[in-house]
Amino acid sequence: MNELPKKVLIEKELQKESPDWRLIESLSRDEVSQDPTNVRFSVDAGHIQRLGVELVGKKDTALSELIKNAFDADATEVDLNFENSRAIGGTLIISDNGSGMTMDVIRNSWMRISTDTKAEQPLSPRYYRRRAGRKGIGRFAVQRLAKKLELRTSPIGETHGYSVFFDWDAEFTSGKDLNDVFNRVHKFEKAPEESGTELKMTYMRDAWTTASISRVWRAVLLLQPPFKVANVSGKEVGKKADPGFTVRVNGETNDMSADSFSIEKDFLSQAIASIEASIDANGYARVRVTSKKLDLDDFEDFDDRYVLVGPVSLTSKYFIYLPETLSGMKQFDATEMGRKYGGIRLYRNGF
Repeated sequence: MNELPKKVLIEKELQKESPDWRLIESLSRDEVSQDPTNVRFSVDAGHIQRLGVELVGKKDTALSELIKNAFDADATEVDLNFENSRAIGGTLIISDNGSGMTMDVIRNSWMRISTDTKAEQPLSPRYYRRRAGRKGIGRFAVQRLAKKLELRTSPIGETHGYSVFFDWDAEFTSGKDLNDVFNRVHKFEKAPEESGTELKMTYMRDAWTTASISRVWRAVLLLQPPFKVANVSGKEVGKKADPGFTVRVNGETNDMSADSFSIEKDFLSQAIASIEASIDANGYARVRVTSKKLDLDDFEDFDDRYVLVGPVSLTSKYFIYLPETLSGMKQFDATEMGRKYGGIRLYRNGF
């Protein structure tokens, strides 16, 4: 088709009472692309598929990124539910109670590749959490995990939520211009105080075996502190105290109990002693050792001041892997838990 028919089609379309703006945009893009004096980059729709594999190679990494995105959205609870996922083709639903996404966020962040939103807004709006997710990886993590996605989000303070459906393999195919792929948005009514996001991923690309779920548990447990820590951010003007971040993994393929797995309940409670250390805002340090099993409670205050460090706190559990020190837990299980989750880790803002 030569240039004249396209121009005529655009003119005719513009004269209509309800023009087809997608057609106009497509025809205009073709016209601009044929400019003999300029060239520009274009993006193949199949690029979405390649980015999903190349940026998020492992399914465990993909899942961790989605959990981090919920943390960045000020969620305090995240639920992962696997359904029929022992074989390829199962379902995974990830839901959180975060701030949700407005239409502007969906359009300009979720649907825009390589945004610098997290660089421009390094702290979350409600709890001022330092954002943990890698920039722009979340949508590709979803594509890496499953063939189809239903995104359902409820932005806090609004009376409507939004749902968008993506068929990655059918819609984002090689040979098609990425600009020609549209995903329809559906609105639904909701209460203004209701907020959160649900990612329903169907036709999973991988099987999630018992071993796979165990790796997810390890990733989840290492993302969040196992101890209840004192909140300090809420004392600053304009900030709300961060209540923390809890992740639950349920589903048919999970051999653990249906209740939320608790490293505190199942493992840390077996410690023979607890060592707590802190440096306050004025730089004064204290160490305290307590043990109910040994009837011990001792502490020491330090004369030196550490003014460049505080406020900071540390909690460490001390174990002796002997049957007489473990109540209701096998020695082998306790030793194995120590091997997997032992060590010192640094958490900031509960993450």
